[in-house]
Amino acid sequence: MKLLLSFWLELGKIFRQRGTYAGPAVLLAVCALAVWGLTKEGPDRALARRVGPDMVVGGRLITAATVGRYVMEPCLIVLLPLMVAAVAGGLVSGEARSGFLRTWLCRPVSRWAVLTGKQLAAWVHAIFLVACLGVAALGLGYIFLGGGDLIEVGSGEGVVILEEGLALKRLALAYAVAAVLMCAMASLALMASTIFENPLVSAAVAVAFLPLCTVVSTLPYFESWKPYLLTTHFEVWRHAFRATLSGGDFTQSLGCVLAYCLAPYCIGLVIFHLRDVTC
Repeated sequence: MKLLLSFWLELGKIFRQRGTYAGPAVLLAVCALAVWGLTKEGPDRALARRVGPDMVVGGRLITAATVGRYVMEPCLIVLLPLMVAAVAGGLVSGEARSGFLRTWLCRPVSRWAVLTGKQLAAWVHAIFLVACLGVAALGLGYIFLGGGDLIEVGSGEGVVILEEGLALKRLALAYAVAAVLMCAMASLALMASTIFENPLVSAAVAVAFLPLCTVVSTLPYFESWKPYLLTTHFEVWRHAFRATLSGGDFTQSLGCVLAYCLAPYCIGLVIFHLRDVTC
């Protein structure tokens, strides 16, 4: 009961803030620019840039599914981690800095329930942002470009053409995997929030973890660490657009990502219990 109450309180605090809706607004703008760019450039040039000018494909080349697929790349690498970390990074440090957390914890409440409620709310917010990206991309795509097949290039299998119904299912799978990745970012940001008193520092540390993993993966001394780094599995959603799916494409990567969802939460919980936040 305490956990449920804490979760709803945290969720209400997140979605009552006007800044929370800046993320969906930016994602909508990105999707609108993507649709405008594809419309302005023309489908023939857009596809030729990826497959070469000598290939001729009949029918509708750029569709709503195309927009939903290709906005994922820049948003998942740059925008969404920043947006998720900006909110989750202030859930503890922001309230500790304002004095609200001190007042709240003076009451007979469970610290486990408080932090777990914050973690669940951060995960819901991360999933919400990924869903907003998908809805905005497909919605604007259907309005301005219409439905149709998805032509996937560069997946390691040459050119893969997915018919519209299958393409939408694969997009749903890709966005679901992306949501798990963003939940991992939310966990890292919340853990940083229990360590640092500045929300901006907490968010920056969580986001900086990604380039740190990239740097470590390039060093030969840490070659054995590569399978356990988050960035190694950060593009697992791409497997959803292969011609044939295999459970092995996702199992190992998602297992590692789920560990990044739970391990930072557990570490943050220990820190939250040990740290004297009431002073």
